Amino acid sequence: MRANEWLDELVQLYEYRVEDLHHGRSPRGDKQAFLDLRELLMTADTLDSGSRRRLMAAERQFRDLQRRGEVHFRARPRKSAQSAQAAQAEVLRTMAQRLWHADARRWVSARLWATRSEPRLMPLRTLLTATLNLQHEQRGEPQRALVSLGESVSLGLAGPHQIDALTESVLELLSTYTGRQQLLRAVAGLWDLSLQRWGEPPSSPQDMGRAIFTDDGLSSLARDQQVFPTGPGDAPAGHLAPDGPLHLSSADLIWSEELELLKKTIAVLTRLLERWPTALPQAAQPVSVSSTPDPEAQLTALRLHPGQFSWGKLRGELIPTAGLGEGNPTAGDFDLHLWGVNGAERRVLPLRQDLPASLRIWSVQLEDQLIHAVLDRDYLLLRREWAAPAALQIQANRARLLAYLTQPYLAYAPMRLARAAALSLRGRELAGTDLSPGSAARYHSAPAAQLGQLAEKALDALLALSSPLESWERTQVFQTAALAAGLDAAEGQLLSELLGAAHVPEVIFDPQTLERGEFPQTGPYSLSQCTGERRELSVSGQTVILQPAGEEAFSGDPLIQVQLEGHPAAELHDALAWPLGRATLLLAQHGPLLAVATLPH
Repeated sequence: MRANEWLDELVQLYEYRVEDLHHGRSPRGDKQAFLDLRELLMTADTLDSGSRRRLMAAERQFRDLQRRGEVHFRARPRKSAQSAQAAQAEVLRTMAQRLWHADARRWVSARLWATRSEPRLMPLRTLLTATLNLQHEQRGEPQRALVSLGESVSLGLAGPHQIDALTESVLELLSTYTGRQQLLRAVAGLWDLSLQRWGEPPSSPQDMGRAIFTDDGLSSLARDQQVFPTGPGDAPAGHLAPDGPLHLSSADLIWSEELELLKKTIAVLTRLLERWPTALPQAAQPVSVSSTPDPEAQLTALRLHPGQFSWGKLRGELIPTAGLGEGNPTAGDFDLHLWGVNGAERRVLPLRQDLPASLRIWSVQLEDQLIHAVLDRDYLLLRREWAAPAALQIQANRARLLAYLTQPYLAYAPMRLARAAALSLRGRELAGTDLSPGSAARYHSAPAAQLGQLAEKALDALLALSSPLESWERTQVFQTAALAAGLDAAEGQLLSELLGAAHVPEVIFDPQTLERGEFPQTGPYSLSQCTGERRELSVSGQTVILQPAGEEAFSGDPLIQVQLEGHPAAELHDALAWPLGRATLLLAQHGPLLAVATLPH
């Protein structure tokens, strides 16, 4: 590792220590160690500009705490006074902290992936712009307004690689109090930046909705709607619906909707950042150490003995069993052997001490279990999770696509686009076909179950019709369809990208992992089981009932009915998206397993 990389790590360590002081905790290590670290960084002349700015931000926070008299250090304990039990507890806590950070990364990545089904990629665009503006601030460059939909799709923001990159940027900021405050400020500042660039819209989306959906389902505004421009402010002057009740241009409609979506997104991100867990939850910490895995515990800590072989069950009769081979006793290395229920060896994980601490964590899926292992000196932390099969993960992604199609923004733009694309893929002429906002009246008045069924039929048709096409051909067809539906071409490109990733598995969490780590449970999927009994889910204050339909599907899986009071029931066939006003319920089924997610609007 180069010297400047070491210094960057030390800057992050200093940020952690200052954050401890901010929360009233004494930093690990004594006062002198803290002051030595501070002096080293303040006198370092090889810090890059980004690290220097982070250091100065943490230093300002430290001095502010000093002025308020809130800097307190515990007396440095003597090494001889620390019992073996206390030392062991500290090691276990450090290992649990590393595992919790790995869970946090999985949660953030899954949550960002989930937002692909939200209107116009608004959460991803907001976070991307906020992180870019923080980089511009460090370099003394001007701030920019919200990244446009066309830009973000061209950058591949809806794809797994860009989402992984954005996850790393966001996690770096989430890891410290200073970073969270910077991200909060950058997100909130996007509202003013966007208004400065584009100005206030002439009306609200709610008024537009009333204008579009009149009593006959088709207003003059909808009849006269023209092709949307590629972005706010790009419409030619005077481009208005001549006899529409609001006399708004297509650009006005888009920009008003964009501002409304941005306002909601900023509010959601602000609540999330303010409530982000700042410390390792007590439930995520191991309480004891044993020589063999506890068959009843999901989280167990082992004391390793080089040269010896120990084994035990990780969960009752449905093993796997963990065995620790000799490895390299002098280096403290071990081999972790995992067996399936039939007793045959399935996995061998080499656990090596010479790796950096951040890499001494391993994860492997064995049958229906996900096993995590964390190594630190002669201690091993093992945790098992209930894991979803790949088929269920793909069905969960399908439900995300259904949720995207049922979004009501811009007069159900995704459903209108899907209809236009399906007609085009079938070789039909789009000229003369009513694809205007007024044609969406059927979706506007449809019950949740019926809208979900319409989305399911549309998705089946799009996947079947577009499968023979190359990705660029599919994108071209969808862009043309978007223009025919009065949308900008980026909407078509986005739907093409989403369909292209339809077979990417979704992350599905063991609900106990989310609960133990105190992570928000909205957005990502959690795993459940079809027990054949009636079950109730609370979705945005409404009670949704899941119950067996009294028969089986063609696949042999139990058929489930989904019902909301006052609405007709819907049957769950592999995947279902049910829009329920302030949230959308997502369900995916494979065999007796069920994936459940709630996507708040």
